[in-house]
Amino acid sequence: MPPLLRHALIRLLEIVPVLWVVATITFLLARCVPGGPFDRDHVLTPQAAAENNAYYGLDQPLYVQYIQYLSNLLHGDLGPSYQHAGWTVNELLAQKAPVSAELGLWASLVAMVVGLGVGALAAMRPRSWSDYGLMSFAMVGICLPTFVLGPILILLFGLKWNLVNVTGWFTASDRILPSLVLGLYYAAYLARLLRGSMLEVRTQDFVRTARAKGNSDRRVILVHVLRNALTPVIAYLAPTMAGLVTGSFVVETVFQIPGIGRLFVEAVQVHEYPLLIGVTMLFAAVLLLFNWVADLLMTALNPKVLHD
Repeated sequence: MPPLLRHALIRLLEIVPVLWVVATITFLLARCVPGGPFDRDHVLTPQAAAENNAYYGLDQPLYVQYIQYLSNLLHGDLGPSYQHAGWTVNELLAQKAPVSAELGLWASLVAMVVGLGVGALAAMRPRSWSDYGLMSFAMVGICLPTFVLGPILILLFGLKWNLVNVTGWFTASDRILPSLVLGLYYAAYLARLLRGSMLEVRTQDFVRTARAKGNSDRRVILVHVLRNALTPVIAYLAPTMAGLVTGSFVVETVFQIPGIGRLFVEAVQVHEYPLLIGVTMLFAAVLLLFNWVADLLMTALNPKVLHD
């Protein structure tokens, strides 16, 4: 078996026990939260709430619920929704996931284009005015989290200048502000990370050798420096893109976007166990998958890790 394929299969098999641990911890933590999914529904009588608990198996011992939960999970069944009558958690996630995925993809594009561009430009002329200016811009982005930048852009572009719609997910203009808010925050980290990595690689012996052979600065930067400097960037991008694609709780709530993040916040408020666990498992699966892909990309860029 080729070493890269063997490495990929081993890393893929390691995902299974990690998902089991995440599923177990999530199940136990969800049950430790005081109250139940029907406690806040004042319309229901105590008898009706008890009947609902019996119908959904919430009156069973905890170990019975856990065994049934794992059995359903192995079959890909995340269970019914308590608050959305007639809906299963699978159906809700299938409905909301495309919205969060689209938002995450646009935000990832903003983060990579702005972050990698700013980082590379700053690293090409270190300790210059352009370097200081670009890194100051990145520092401002780090100091402005999404829950601060979002309302600021809403006040300016939505309420004061009335340029775009600031709530909902209906037209193409609805994608602009949420994608910028989510993407610029991570672009700032990417810019500083790539700049630092490129400056470190520029001091390596193979870069001096490439310059001694008469290669132009552009070729040295693009072929030798940038390629080797991308390794830590890819490692950072994996969990970042997983979080972007599976939804941002803050951004989706601020801009009233009907995605997974907003669905998760609503599930927390009403103690809906299956939905909480379903969103957590989806996030964990996507995160592990992106980390697996990032590990393969870093291995392809530096095959020597297979022999370490």
